[in-house]
Amino acid sequence: MADMMKRIIAVFLIILCVTSSLAGCSASKNNDKAIKKLRDAGYKVEIIDKNRICVAKGKTKYYYKSVFGYYIFQKCRINLYKDKNDKIQKRLKKEKFLKAILEVKRKNINKYEVDLETDEKISLRNGKYETWHNDNWFECRSDFDSDYLKAFWRDPLSKQLDSYIYVTDKFYTQDELTEVYEEAQGICDRLNE
Repeated sequence: MADMMKRIIAVFLIILCVTSSLAGCSASKNNDKAIKKLRDAGYKVEIIDKNRICVAKGKTKYYYKSVFGYYIFQKCRINLYKDKNDKIQKRLKKEKFLKAILEVKRKNINKYEVDLETDEKISLRNGKYETWHNDNWFECRSDFDSDYLKAFWRDPLSKQLDSYIYVTDKFYTQDELTEVYEEAQGICDRLNE
């Protein structure tokens, strides 16, 4: 009886391995077609490793992770120095930023983190310069509305609401953040066709 159970388990494991490898091969072929379609649409696609890719267009890079052949949005990085928006360019010059990157990261199903990383050149009294790194971040839903921050108690030291106001007033509005997210989801949908 024990030998029979061992044989059944062995056969089951073999069937499972064959099925998963066939599914992986077909997912890989579908992924190759989706990547080709994105390249034809003007996107630059970089394969980071076997499970992650980066899709770039203009100032924005979108990162996706493949799980069983299905791509999931991970994050996008926007280099604000490549942004053509006059409001943003004036702000960068006024603040003397050396680096300014806006990042939207997926934390879980409907929770995101927006992070503005800046390096600022500060002149000291002795005539020398110092570089200061600053992070302004906040958590939100996919609609990038401040109601999420107001609805729950947050750590007052993190100053998420202040960061939300700073980012949405000075750099990207709620609507512009939503557009970036929708573009990321559109690319994800193309990858998963």
